[in-house]
Amino acid sequence: MKDLTSLNKEIIRDISSELGISEEKVPVIVDKIAELVRQQVNHAIVRRTLMAMGLGGLLATALPVSAKMTITDQYVDLDGEKFYPSPVALYSAAVYIDGSKVKAEDWRGKLIQEGVAGVEDASVIQSAIDNLTPNRTWKEKVVVLKGSFTIGNSIEVPSWTILDLRQSRLYAKDGLNKKIIVNKNAETGGDVEIDIIGGYIHGNKSNQTSGEGIHLKNASYCKIISTEVFQAKAENILLTTCHHIELIDIFSFQAGITGLTMEIGCHHINIVGGIFNNNEYYGIGIEHFGSHCHHININGIISEANTKNGILIDRGKQINVCNSQIIDNQESGIAGDGLIECNIISNVIQGNYYNGINLYLDQASEGFDNNIIGNQILLNKQHGIRIDDINRTIIALNKIKDNSQEQTNVYSGIMLESGADYHIIYANECINTQATPKQAWGINAYWVNDVYIYLNRCYNNVSGQISIGGGSNQIAKLNIGYITENKGTATITAGNTSVTVSHGLVSTPSKVIVTPIGDPGDRFWVANIGASSFDIVVATAPGSDVEFNWEAEV
Repeated sequence: MKDLTSLNKEIIRDISSELGISEEKVPVIVDKIAELVRQQVNHAIVRRTLMAMGLGGLLATALPVSAKMTITDQYVDLDGEKFYPSPVALYSAAVYIDGSKVKAEDWRGKLIQEGVAGVEDASVIQSAIDNLTPNRTWKEKVVVLKGSFTIGNSIEVPSWTILDLRQSRLYAKDGLNKKIIVNKNAETGGDVEIDIIGGYIHGNKSNQTSGEGIHLKNASYCKIISTEVFQAKAENILLTTCHHIELIDIFSFQAGITGLTMEIGCHHINIVGGIFNNNEYYGIGIEHFGSHCHHININGIISEANTKNGILIDRGKQINVCNSQIIDNQESGIAGDGLIECNIISNVIQGNYYNGINLYLDQASEGFDNNIIGNQILLNKQHGIRIDDINRTIIALNKIKDNSQEQTNVYSGIMLESGADYHIIYANECINTQATPKQAWGINAYWVNDVYIYLNRCYNNVSGQISIGGGSNQIAKLNIGYITENKGTATITAGNTSVTVSHGLVSTPSKVIVTPIGDPGDRFWVANIGASSFDIVVATAPGSDVEFNWEAEV
């Protein structure tokens, strides 16, 4: 009896935790069930057996115990308060193909709904989702098991749901013309805590007039993980006014519009890994449509061979694009209209038909404080980096080479258009490595104001290495291939009164300093300062050679 008491206490705690019922109420339920059957079996054994069966045993009995307690397949009603179970299985419901039937069962194996496979697949999947605990604040899982399912209506997923598609393939029915998966309360307050895991979702776009693969609207704290979405008529994945969303290892190909679109104020979105290829518009689009998106991280993706830009950012703020490959897109690799406080860091941006990176003002009224750091930008058809009307950009530590593939000596490694002011261009490498160089200038900042160009290496560009001079407050210092400071020694030989010094600077120096090492006599000075040389002159020819140190600076 002592052992029985101890065992009961342990089981009471388990049932209390499982049902959310206070421990003192658990024996009441068990005793009332035991009361109904104790005439046939010893009372103590019945009580211990029922408790040992746990919640599954309690619910399986489905006995009307008293006026104050009701036990159903979904919950226990004790004195008017409903308590819902946590499933013993790894899922709450499963959907599978059984011959010509598609079936949904709960975690106990009880049939929820069945239908004709290939015809009623979506309604059966929906029945499994709808069978989950209503108004829950914990996650329950629906598993769609191995097979191909034809989707004839949108699947609506409510809050606190895991939709596990890892073994399944979903195909949009001809003429569906709707979203394949959508959050249930998209138009009525939104949803939270939805996870979509795995799956192959095919939008069948050639037989549709509209429809996305997955659309989350007014949703938050959701995840889409390792899901493949193909050929939606519109976007493969669309996020509208969502926040705190994670997309991990997404494959998004051949959308009728964009592989992944975030729009109308989406924020705190984290995209890690994934491939976005061959979409009709953009690989990834961050759209404004009335409210700017912000705090979005794109890390470690591939965006390749899309019909427009690899990534488009329309009036975004605090957007980060890092560690990604943006390759062979038919417009620019990364295009941004009116970006504010965005970072483009450590990407490979190669072979795009327009510019590698193109930041500009079009619909936006302003753009500023962006960083372009540590990227490899090469073999793009036009400029490596183009900045137009965007202010206060730091462009640093990028390797920019062999751009202007469309036409020789037209496009530059870094191009700052008129109106793009207040920039720091630091420690970039802007070079041509091909047998026939194509890139016009390493850095072209001719018309801009307030630009500091420092410690860059520019080499073998067709027109020249760095172009400045048309704007104000332009400073270029210590750049390899563009000499703005130089120094050396020069000697006036015995019997002569001057020496011509070739200073090697890119233009006429604004400052020349000479210091005699020997005795130059009573007077010496600098004359004839020009684009390539200057003269050091003494008043009286010396009787022996006189050496001078010189420094010159543009």
